[in-house]
Amino acid sequence: MRDLVVSLLFPLGTSLCLFALSGLALILKRPRLGATSAGLALSWLYLWSMPAFTSWAIEHHESDWPLLSATEASEGDVIVSLGGAFLTAEDWPSPDANQSVDRHWFAARLYHAGKAPRIIVSGGLSRHRPVAGTEAAAAFGFLTQLGVPPDAITQEARASTTWENAQRVAELLQDEDGSRLLLVTSALHMRRSVAAFEAAGLDVIPLATDPHWGRAGHRGIHRFLPSAGALADSSRLFHEWIGLAWYRLRGWA
Repeated sequence: MRDLVVSLLFPLGTSLCLFALSGLALILKRPRLGATSAGLALSWLYLWSMPAFTSWAIEHHESDWPLLSATEASEGDVIVSLGGAFLTAEDWPSPDANQSVDRHWFAARLYHAGKAPRIIVSGGLSRHRPVAGTEAAAAFGFLTQLGVPPDAITQEARASTTWENAQRVAELLQDEDGSRLLLVTSALHMRRSVAAFEAAGLDVIPLATDPHWGRAGHRGIHRFLPSAGALADSSRLFHEWIGLAWYRLRGWA
């Protein structure tokens, strides 16, 4: 039920609701309401499908997290790399990585640059892939193939949300007062992640990777034409906004 409600708050879901209202208005012989609702639906869908507008909105959301190289990053006590990087079914632990795998790649670079002596990978079983392995297990395999020693990696394999990531990592570090975390996640996800980890009482140094804005590379008139990629990116942005609003409502941020 929660996923359905959240989906209806995304641009496509909201537009479909407005179109449904338009159809209902026509059935009830309210043509003006129907036309207004249909116009709003088309305008809202076009706005969030337009690469120029979506890129602007995402760049604004990500602007607090400048991208740094591993050598430019501050030093800390532990690197925390969040899950969400792998899609797979029964062929785990040989998962299909998505664009968020940059999180673990950057974590490995930070480790090899000597920025922290160990890495915590956080991510449990997906609600959508309950028969597969954990995100942490997949990340562990990926990091070891990038040359990170197995004994330098700790798996936190219970969390299924960003809030749980923060709580579980805090539990792992409860006996290590003053630990400075190099928090690695996608730039789009960083604002909500920082809020969750700071609410858990952790000292966080945010290190963003995988920026979304401008990724599609649209030029000229194509920046103003509807794009499925732009609509997908705007949905990710709304996911972050909704999640952050929920955290604030609960007093978590």
